[in-house]
Amino acid sequence: LETEAGKRLGLRTDFLVRTAPEWEEALRRNPFPEAAQRDPGHLVVMFLKNAPDADRVIALQAAIKDSEVVQAIGRELYMIYPDGIGDSRLTIDFIERRLETRGTGRNWNTVMKLAVAMVDAGPSGSSPLQRPTRAPSASANRPTPDENSSGAGKRLSTRNASKGNSKK
Repeated sequence: LETEAGKRLGLRTDFLVRTAPEWEEALRRNPFPEAAQRDPGHLVVMFLKNAPDADRVIALQAAIKDSEVVQAIGRELYMIYPDGIGDSRLTIDFIERRLETRGTGRNWNTVMKLAVAMVDAGPSGSSPLQRPTRAPSASANRPTPDENSSGAGKRLSTRNASKGNSKK
């Protein structure tokens, strides 16, 4: 897509594509099911172009100075913004620079609406997605740390305990 957009349109941009099964996997892998139920507007999934290296995820986590919580699983970065997204310093640019990959973020409400749209858009019975009614279980199909040495299958998380749960 990127090559053809460049050739035909003179457009240089990143395309971040997920198939229906990949989208379903991103739903299933959500490491924060409680946040998805309690406060889905402050749970964000950043769909990344490439799976980040584990060292880069650790560096990102160390750079977080407020109460945000981050966990990377494969090509998705799951983030909780307990104090809101608008004033957070954990921005897409901040994340992309530290992970050295591009991404686009959507809050959990939007992620779920897009899942429903995928189900509704497909011909009857052709979509592997089931219409979601609530957040998937935390224990469903989690990757193990050694699935991918690049960090793609690793679950890495942290909470910056030095600031507690609220901004000062």
